[in-house]
Amino acid sequence: MTSTWKKPISRRQMLAGSGVALGAGVTAALVGCGDDDDDEAPAATAAPATEAPAEATEAPAEATEAPAEATEAPAEATEAPAEATPEPTEAPETGPKQGGVLRYAVQGDLLLTNGAPFTRAQGIPILIFESLIRYEESPAPTHVLVDQYDVSEDLTQVTIRLKENAVFHDGSPVTPDDVFFGIDAIVNPEQYGFSFRGQLKAFASLVTDMSTIDERTMVFTFASALANVNDFFAQFPVTKKDTYAQLQTGENIQGTGPYKMKSWTPGVGYELEPSTNWHDDRGGPYLDGVKVIQFADAEAVGQAYDADDIDIATSVSPVFGKAHEEDVRLAAKWGIVYVGLNVTNPYFQDKRVRQALFFAIDRERIVNELMEGLVELTTQPWDPGSPAFDPDLEQPFYDPERARALLAEAGFSQTEPITFDHYANHPVVGAGLASLIKQNFADVGVDIELVGHQIPDMNKKLFERDFDAGWFLMTGFSPFSPVTVITQPLPFQDNNPSKYTSETFLDIRAKLRSLDPFSEEALVQYERFNELFHDDPWLLPCAPFRGINVVKPRVQGYNSFVEPLTYLGYVWLDDA
Repeated sequence: MTSTWKKPISRRQMLAGSGVALGAGVTAALVGCGDDDDDEAPAATAAPATEAPAEATEAPAEATEAPAEATEAPAEATEAPAEATPEPTEAPETGPKQGGVLRYAVQGDLLLTNGAPFTRAQGIPILIFESLIRYEESPAPTHVLVDQYDVSEDLTQVTIRLKENAVFHDGSPVTPDDVFFGIDAIVNPEQYGFSFRGQLKAFASLVTDMSTIDERTMVFTFASALANVNDFFAQFPVTKKDTYAQLQTGENIQGTGPYKMKSWTPGVGYELEPSTNWHDDRGGPYLDGVKVIQFADAEAVGQAYDADDIDIATSVSPVFGKAHEEDVRLAAKWGIVYVGLNVTNPYFQDKRVRQALFFAIDRERIVNELMEGLVELTTQPWDPGSPAFDPDLEQPFYDPERARALLAEAGFSQTEPITFDHYANHPVVGAGLASLIKQNFADVGVDIELVGHQIPDMNKKLFERDFDAGWFLMTGFSPFSPVTVITQPLPFQDNNPSKYTSETFLDIRAKLRSLDPFSEEALVQYERFNELFHDDPWLLPCAPFRGINVVKPRVQGYNSFVEPLTYLGYVWLDDA
């Protein structure tokens, strides 16, 4: 079993970031499925009460692969001359093999009319679309479509130069207008025929000016300092302006990734073929194609994997992962599995009751039984590579006696069970977790009633902040910069489902928005947050949220990067 997480990098490495030029004090975001929508603005010094949008932090179980939708090549964009089009990279005899078709399982169809590809792309679409920069083996930004990336010392301006060979699948060059289009589409989706509820909207809304220096170089100015500005450009996918309307219908999906759309049969799946125009010089694409097969549910995926009908299945259940432990590729920590509490509910207004429930949770049992021992103990939202990470918080904190004492001290009593909502069917935050927590709470004298919901209904309650008392979900964005982790996921936004508000929390975020994440001043704020998160809890951490993926041995070169999105650009098949 392999984890893709690498050792924490140093501040120097992070700020240097693969040749990314950064002004003094610039923070390369540490990176962060969770539950976010676009209600809040990202961390910005001028807006202490607003936060980064939330769009997938409590990763709705039905998340599908976001299609590619976005940019019409500007009118002036010219077609790349045929002679400049590179041929597919030939695999060296001693290295990766060329050929073969990889079979990839999904449980949802492409949704091309809801803001794709700007909604958080899940899994396979990363083969079609790419961002300007990304986080690979570490949180230091790596150039993808650019050869220059400079952040001003005051963190309000970013200068980016596109690579000379950055072209779309049809051979036309990527231009600043394509990038500008994408940002405008996120901010003004109605002008492009769709409604948008995505985590990038708050970031994009802070862009006050976009200008070009030349045909490849552009400058972005933000309303205020953004210490986590790299998180925006690492999440922002580039698509072609001139073909965006065709993307929405599935007729012409233009990206810059190693594979391009060959065919799509709604409800069945789609096929990708290698792009002869891929700009990456590190090798690949090696596959003759990728066949993405849609399945009705996790059980069907498991049966197909066991029958050797698919090569990769992502986000499988812990039980399935344990049964195929040799094939498991554990994704980097994306967030935490948690119990949410509505602090305005009379039962939970006293923080001592919430503290009691924190100590009532048997996290070792959750990790060892429900998660099959595939993940570690944790009670913090930070990734191990984050400067905010505290090793002392990686312990169970299971103390039923202390929980009972706190409840007695608070004078807790109830006349009827307290309602807790959960997904009826979910491998991580479904009935299994809910039942175990119900037992934990009962052991200390708190009676809860579990109400299971189908995915659409549970997601609706989440986005409408419609939980009366408690619920079970997960956050995301742990690998991003600390300020993104506590602003972008929905549970940490001002308008959070817990109805939680705290002057201390607002002050912590306001200070972090302009601080070097490795500075002594920032470390003080992390300590303040960690203390607040455990002393006045509105979320009760249960376990880390990590994707459990299974990969057949024939698949070589698999990598999901620090940000846990499956990337197959350098994958090859051993039996090709």
